[in-house]
Amino acid sequence: MMRFRTTIILIMIAAGLLPLAGCRDDKSKKAKPNILKITSVPAGVNIILNDKKKGVTPFQVNAAPKKYLFKFEKEGYFPAWRLVNVKAGVENHANVNLQPVTAAVLIASKPAGAKVKIDGVIKGETPLVLYGQTIGKHSAIIDKHGFTNREAVWVVKDGRPIEVKINLSSNIGKAVIISKPPRAILHIDGKQCGYTPYRGDLEEGLHKIRIEKHGYTSLDDVINIKRNETSTKSLTMKLMPGKMIIDTAPGSAEVFINGRTYGSSPVTAEGLEPGSYKVRAAKPGFDSMEKQVEVAAGATCRVTLELSRNTGGIDMLVEPPGATLYLNGQKIGAAKAGEEGISDLFKIRGLQGGDYVITVAHKRAVPTQKRIRVKVIKGQVTRPKPVRLWVANAEIKEIEGKVMTGIIIEQGKKSILFSPEPGVKYEIDRTKLEYVKELKETDDEAPTER
Repeated sequence: MMRFRTTIILIMIAAGLLPLAGCRDDKSKKAKPNILKITSVPAGVNIILNDKKKGVTPFQVNAAPKKYLFKFEKEGYFPAWRLVNVKAGVENHANVNLQPVTAAVLIASKPAGAKVKIDGVIKGETPLVLYGQTIGKHSAIIDKHGFTNREAVWVVKDGRPIEVKINLSSNIGKAVIISKPPRAILHIDGKQCGYTPYRGDLEEGLHKIRIEKHGYTSLDDVINIKRNETSTKSLTMKLMPGKMIIDTAPGSAEVFINGRTYGSSPVTAEGLEPGSYKVRAAKPGFDSMEKQVEVAAGATCRVTLELSRNTGGIDMLVEPPGATLYLNGQKIGAAKAGEEGISDLFKIRGLQGGDYVITVAHKRAVPTQKRIRVKVIKGQVTRPKPVRLWVANAEIKEIEGKVMTGIIIEQGKKSILFSPEPGVKYEIDRTKLEYVKELKETDDEAPTER
C-alpha cells in the first residue's frame, strides 16, 4: 500500500514539472517552442510558481501551453498575482507593475507653525502630514523664525503610519544699538528698523547694521547676537564735510580761509569740517574784507565779499601842454596837447589816501617849475585847479642880430605881439625881424628842490 502511494506522488510531481520543460511529441514529430517572456516595473522582481522561486524579471522560459498563476514579490513593494495563459507555437508576454509600499508621516513641532523643507522645497507648516513615504530613510529641515533649525529623520519599514515630534529651541537674543548722535535711521540686514537707540529681538548670529542721519556720514557695522543674551553696539557718527563757494566784487581777489590762501576768487573750498571760519579777501587798491562764516555739515555755503576801493586819483589840466609832471619827485609823464592851448586831462590813479606834491616843469617856463599840494581821499578823484606856466613858444631874431625867446601872443601880416617874459609884451614890426621860429612843445627838465 505504501509503495502505491509513493508511486502516485512521484507521478504528480513529474506531471507538475513536465509543462515547464515543454511538451515533447513523438521523436518522429518536431516540437515548436512555446516562449514566455516576463517583464516588470520595477525590474528585479522575484517570480514565484507553486511557492517556488523560478527566477527574477526580466525572465524567459520555454513553457508548456497552459495557464499558470504567478506571484511577483520585491522588497518595498506590495506583492501581485498574475494568471498567464501560455499558447502553443507563439511568443508569449507578461508584464507586471508593482506598487511600492508607502506610509503616511505626521510631522509635529513644538511650537507649531514651523516650515518643513525637503531638499530645499517647503512642503508646508507643522503639524503636517506627508503621504506616499516610501520604504527607507527620510529627512526634513524644520525651520521657524526665532528658533534653531532642526533635522527630522524617520524610517519607513512598512505601510503603518509614523509620527515624528520635534522640539525647537529658541535662538533669540536681545540687541541694543546706540548711536551718537541719537535718532539715526537704523537698518538691520538691509531692512529699516526705526531709529536709534534701538532695543529688540534678533536671531542668533551676525547681523549687518547701518545707520544714517542727515549731515553725518553713513556708518556700517555688524552685531553678533548670542542666544538668550543681550548684545550692545555703540556707534559714533562723523559729521559730513561742508563746502564753501566764495566770490568777490570785484573778482580776482586773493581769498584766505583761517589764514590759509585758497587762490584768486571765485574759490570753491571742499572737505571743510563743520564749524566757524574766518574768510578774508584782499586785492591791491582795495580794502581787505573779512567775514565770519558758519559751515554746516554736508551743506554748501555761498559767500560774496564786496571790496571797497582804498585808492583815489588826481585829474590834472596843464597850460600850455608839453610840461612834464612829477609826483612826489617821481616823473609820471607829460601833459599832451588838448584844445585851445590846454592839455588833455592827465589822470593819476591808484593813489593811497593822503597828501601828495605834484610838480609841473618845463625847461622854457618862467619859473621853470610849479609845485602844488593835493590831498587824495580814498575812493575819490581829486581835481585841482589847472596849472598854468609861462612857457616860451617861439624864437625871434631882429635884423640888428638880437635873438629872443618868448611867447607870441598874436601874429599879424605886418607885426607880432610878443612877450619876452611874464608880464611884458610889446608889438614888433615884421620888417625889423629876420625870422620867427616856433619852438617844440615839449622840452622838459627834472625839477629842482627848493
